[in-house]
Amino acid sequence: HSSFFFHRYLARRGGHNRIPKAERDDLLRGKRTLEGVAAYLKRKKSLAGVAPKVVVLCGAGISTSAGIPDYRSKGTGIYCKSASNSSSGSDSNSASNKEDSRDLFGLFHDDPHAFWVKVRALFGPVRDGTIQPTPTHRFLVDLHRHGMLQRVYTQNIDGLECAAGLPSAKLVTCHGTMTKVRCNECGAAADTDSAFIPMSGIPRCGQPSCDGIIRPEVVFFGEALPPAFYKYQSEDFDACECLIVMGTTLSVYPFASLVNDPPMLVPRLLINREPVGPFRDPSLGPHEFRDVSYLGNCDEGCEELAKVLGWE
Repeated sequence: HSSFFFHRYLARRGGHNRIPKAERDDLLRGKRTLEGVAAYLKRKKSLAGVAPKVVVLCGAGISTSAGIPDYRSKGTGIYCKSASNSSSGSDSNSASNKEDSRDLFGLFHDDPHAFWVKVRALFGPVRDGTIQPTPTHRFLVDLHRHGMLQRVYTQNIDGLECAAGLPSAKLVTCHGTMTKVRCNECGAAADTDSAFIPMSGIPRCGQPSCDGIIRPEVVFFGEALPPAFYKYQSEDFDACECLIVMGTTLSVYPFASLVNDPPMLVPRLLINREPVGPFRDPSLGPHEFRDVSYLGNCDEGCEELAKVLGWE
């Protein structure tokens, strides 16, 4: 009970109250729906004469319909077992998954053959085209084609964003990517196709005087995020006129903190199976006037948003 009033007090004291109520009310004009977000984006384009810029944050939920396990899947997931502390990546912060993350990190060193067998089984079908991008991935490409995409920040390592046709310059792979590999010893880039040849054993470095084991360019437990994660943040969130969050639990930091980076008068749209982060209890939060939640399938949410934007 006291917590309720404490949160309400914080909400009333928040920086949003320095924004005139008329401006807050004008943002979505009472329509905290996909239609309201679409109407806002259309108004911005009409007033400015250029397409408004959208930043997208996405996680494993946008790839599950393609056949990629999400990070919580027991026995089949990989990235939840690759990195789980606050400076790396997982889609869970449970103690058991933290133990799993150490197990897989150890697996690469202790049994690299078993590690590569699992990696090839999970991500080989993406490389050979058996697993195809989803409607959500294609929506990201549509945002770019309509001049609206500032950047996509993805927790995913499967490479389906680029497979769908998204330019790599528009993508930040926050937790690395399976589309690139390098030597774990000397750091030299290696041939990804060779590393993913089925039944080919442990891939080794081809550099002279180095026989190091090849590893995917992903963030393992205890490793820092790639520099690209920080490189564009200031530019992207200064330019951001709408934030879309999809298929993520927003439980892994520092990725999860990005949801708070857009300016206050910028709508935030969640397309997800369940409310997460600041979208969990919007009635108590200071951002109620700008937050919109579509709870359901990511593919269906993106298709509906494309429809109300008039892209069909």
